[in-house]
Amino acid sequence: MFIAHLPAGYLLSKYFASKSKTHKIPWGIFVALGLVGSILPDLDLFYFYLIDERQHQHHSYWTHIPIYWICIYIIVASMFILKKNKKLLFITTFIFIDVMLHIILDTVAGGIIWGYPRSTEYFSFFTVLPQYNWWVLNFILHWTFLFEMTIIIFAFTIYTTSKFKIANDLKVYKKA
Repeated sequence: MFIAHLPAGYLLSKYFASKSKTHKIPWGIFVALGLVGSILPDLDLFYFYLIDERQHQHHSYWTHIPIYWICIYIIVASMFILKKNKKLLFITTFIFIDVMLHIILDTVAGGIIWGYPRSTEYFSFFTVLPQYNWWVLNFILHWTFLFEMTIIIFAFTIYTTSKFKIANDLKVYKKA
């Protein structure tokens, strides 16, 4: 996945926000947390560009290896279970689901090491072959980019037709 992580995170967040009224989390905060979770694995891009100087594929960093997120989730969720804090457990679970959505979407054409630590082999549903000098064109001109555009158009349509806007809900939350 190249550019549709935030729109996919928005769609997932909006869906969960509409289904979960029990935790009394303002809609805009809920969606904002989901958006953060949907791009959290790509924080490795700062390291990739600024420190590592693109020495390794950025999907090789721990932020794109599912077992690390599963371990983090188990540890954090266990703390909230022991403290009997259902609201923070719910938020943690929701962010974890958005992180996993990111990793699943990266599996479409990007390659993820799902078998780690037993295997360091990358798995992807479809392979994007390097046909163009500028690597971005390889993804944009691959047919899987249509899948991304569909997600983006769907998210844009849902957002523009929704009576709930993230910015409006955040303003209401600040006043409270």
